[in-house]
Parts: sequence; structure tokens; C-alpha cells
Amino acid sequence: MHSVLKLLDELEARINQARRLPMTSKVVLEAEDLLECLDRVRGALPADLAEAEALNRERGEMLKKAEVQARDIMEQAKKQAETLIQEAEITRQAQAQAEQIVGRAQSVAQEIKTGAHGYADDILSQLEQNLEKITAAVRQGRKELKSTRARANSA
Repeated sequence: MHSVLKLLDELEARINQARRLPMTSKVVLEAEDLLECLDRVRGALPADLAEAEALNRERGEMLKKAEVQARDIMEQAKKQAETLIQEAEITRQAQAQAEQIVGRAQSVAQEIKTGAHGYADDILSQLEQNLEKITAAVRQGRKELKSTRARANSA
């Protein structure tokens, strides 16, 4: 395409340098000179067109490669996003399960604690009753001992 443009520039220069007809914008050109320049343009066109077509094909191939790469990148990004979403879902589910387990463990621990307090209270209550019986028996024994001693001292 470069040579055709050069030839067209040359043709334009010849027109600009040509003799002008007085009182008009017309110029006088040598027909043979003009035809020879046009023949060179025609001769250069196929080579320039072939080059342009080759460049266009190359551009098309590059675009196809870029589209394939873009598609591949998009597919990889989608797969990665799906993986991250799945991992996030697994993490969320694990977190929920962990919270449930901790909740159940806390509930069971509270039940055990409440049961242990109740059991301890029952045992202490029984101990208190037994101690009261023993204390009453000790008082009774001391009372009888005092009474026996008082009878022995008075005799």
C-alpha cells in the first residue's frame, strides 16, 4: 500500500506542477506521462492489495487467538469462582456445624452442671439430716451420761 500512496503523491505533484490554463482551474498534462503513472499504480496495486490481505488475515488470526485466550481465561475464572464458592459454602457449613456442636456441648454441660448441683444438694441434705440425727443421739447420750453421773454422785 505504501508504493501506491507514493505513486498517487507523485501524480498529485505532477498535477500541481502542470501548466494552468488562464482564467480556469484546468491544467495541461502529458497524456503519455499520466498514463504511464496510472500503469505503475495498477502494477503496484496487486502487491499492495496482497500485502493488505495478508495483514488482514494475520489480524483475523490474531483476533481469533485473542478470542480463544479470552474464552479460556473466562472459563478458568468461572471454574475458580465456582471452586471458591464451593469452598466458601463448605466453610459456611462447617462453621454452622461447629456452632451447632458448640451449642449442644454448652447445653449438655449446663445440664450436667445443673444435675451435679442438684445431686450435691441432695447429698448435703441427707448428710445434714444424718448429722442432725447423730447430734440428737450425742445429746441424748450426754444427757443420759449426766443423768447417770448425777445419780452416781448422789448415791
